[in-house]
Amino acid sequence: MNTIKHCEWCGSGTSNFIYRFIFEPEYTLFLKSRMINIHDRQRQCVYLEDGREFEYTFLQPNDTAIYITEALPHIFCSERCVDNYLEKHSIFTGNSIHEKTAIHSLKQDGYFVPGIVEPRKVSHREDECTQCAKSFPNISKLFRAFLIKSIEEVRGNLNDGPSHGADIIQSDISQENPYGTFYHLYFNQPMTPLDKKVTFCSNECSFDFSVKNNCMVMFKDNVMKGVSAIISPVTKKINEGLSNRYVFSPQIFR
Repeated sequence: MNTIKHCEWCGSGTSNFIYRFIFEPEYTLFLKSRMINIHDRQRQCVYLEDGREFEYTFLQPNDTAIYITEALPHIFCSERCVDNYLEKHSIFTGNSIHEKTAIHSLKQDGYFVPGIVEPRKVSHREDECTQCAKSFPNISKLFRAFLIKSIEEVRGNLNDGPSHGADIIQSDISQENPYGTFYHLYFNQPMTPLDKKVTFCSNECSFDFSVKNNCMVMFKDNVMKGVSAIISPVTKKINEGLSNRYVFSPQIFR
């Protein structure tokens, strides 16, 4: 029986899903810049006129190179959704930027401009999913799971605002859904992750694990612009309440 996974971008379920690593460059090097004295392809670095050295991870089109520190696996249903994701986050920096500088960081400017690479094109490991035991490609995605002591459901609306006292508050309330539910999550203090190391091949498996073990799973999510994200036993309820097509979409950790 084929495994069905849902696209993290459009929410469609398919057995022909694909993994892609999403990364956020720390900086971009413009290899045509006259400020670069030496380009050492073997060591994957450049030396600027002022003596500074900058390493890079990948060569890119248009005579650029990027340096990254992490790449996270995400699931898409098709190359079209990969392209749509990249187009959504694209930004035009100008064709002559290399005349002004040799290096630039959109991340430091406050922009999230991701890149994507196929697992077969980069060195990676195969991790075993804690929930389903199937292998999946990984480089640097880490997970932590926290045991939930209790969950309280409180009906409310957009004007109420969440009540205080809970360790984490989630809800399915929005401008489009002004009446809904606040979910108050309580944990033993201090909050400490489970002793068991966990890793998951998909948001579906993170959700199934959270329901089975009554816990909250935390991880970094690059589909959601590199935020700390959480999946809990109420994740599916929240997305259904918000009418999200992708019912396993994580919530932002606040």
